[in-house]
Amino acid sequence: VRGYDLVVADVPRVARDPVAEETLSRSLLAVLLVPERVQAVAAARHVLARVHERCSTVVAVSVAASGGTGPAAVGDVLAVPVVARLRRERGIGQAVEAGRGPGGSRRWRRGARSVLDVLGLEPAVGP
Repeated sequence: VRGYDLVVADVPRVARDPVAEETLSRSLLAVLLVPERVQAVAAARHVLARVHERCSTVVAVSVAASGGTGPAAVGDVLAVPVVARLRRERGIGQAVEAGRGPGGSRRWRRGARSVLDVLGLEPAVGP
């Protein structure tokens, strides 16, 4: 059996997936990525109820939206801490798909560091 300090899993939001449920039940922390839009926050509330069934510690990372609700409203409605706020950045999706990750973005690195702080982990130092 191999062990790791950190495993990141992107689990489905909607379907009752046995693998997703098992993954959540083995997790120390679940992070919801929530766009700062009324509809997205309402949808996240439903997802949160399912996540809380499997994982007791849940935090949110809000994604800024022009004219959106703001991170405080996300935290208030979901009743979970918002540990970071990200902005959409062009090129992040392409970088991740190409295997480079979001390392070129200071904002995204700070957001990731905030999540690691919740777990008490230090960011990896490397090339």
